[in-house]
Amino acid sequence: MAAIPVRFKRATWAAWDETAWARLSSGSEHSAESSSAVDSVSPDLSDLVDSFIESTDGDESDVGVRDGRWEMEEEEVKGEEAVVGKERLVGYLKGSGEADRIREVVEKVVGGVVGLGLVGFKRRLMTRLREEGLDAGLCKSRWERSGHVPSGDYEYVDVILDNGARYIVEAGLASEFGIARSTRQYAALLDALPPVFVGTPESLRGLARVMCAAAKASMCARGMHVPPWRRKGYAQRKWFGPHKRTTNESSAREGGGGFACAARTVGFTERVRAERNPMWRLRDG
Repeated sequence: MAAIPVRFKRATWAAWDETAWARLSSGSEHSAESSSAVDSVSPDLSDLVDSFIESTDGDESDVGVRDGRWEMEEEEVKGEEAVVGKERLVGYLKGSGEADRIREVVEKVVGGVVGLGLVGFKRRLMTRLREEGLDAGLCKSRWERSGHVPSGDYEYVDVILDNGARYIVEAGLASEFGIARSTRQYAALLDALPPVFVGTPESLRGLARVMCAAAKASMCARGMHVPPWRRKGYAQRKWFGPHKRTTNESSAREGGGGFACAARTVGFTERVRAERNPMWRLRDG
């Protein structure tokens, strides 16, 4: 398969092996593998994904959509609901002018950010993007155990434009979808994707749905149990659930006293959260 061209120097990324990228994940303690995802797609990639989805014979419940919403829990979805068509799939991965402009800035600064180490990587990336004039924030999601979904927390960077459009930025996204003993089809799907993802929540939602379905199909083909952190319900809570957004350059633990003013909570009330867990405010900003 032809490689997807990337504008930044590949030498920057050559120094980062699969283990290093896997450690960027703060969503679980489990190891992950290589690659990433973007908001753009080549004809080769669309053909690969289309053929991979078709190879599941429509049995993968993780690709089900009802009433335009992504199901948060694992449910059996049959018939035409269980198939993501080629047009919809390619639509998830297509880029836009806004996403391309943000990606150019990310590719410009990410090499220097990575070179400073993995600890605090996402916060430093957010800070550099703000220095480049983007309204970037560090988003922190945290959730309790619910059904088959274990409790967890996760950090990611977003950028909000003047028109209100919101884009999620992930470097090393494939570490969030890495699995052991992947099939050839799944490995090819990961390897075809470049290192930087910039896309709307809707495009990432579609991408995550497809990747979770593909991961489940791959692991089932190997006779392996699918861990909860590789299922769509877990991904839903990481990127699309309630989150707190901060623009602080340093965390509260590092002495940033202005966190309460710099952060905003999205999706749930600070008072309710504090009553449930008084230690929340002592966590990282």
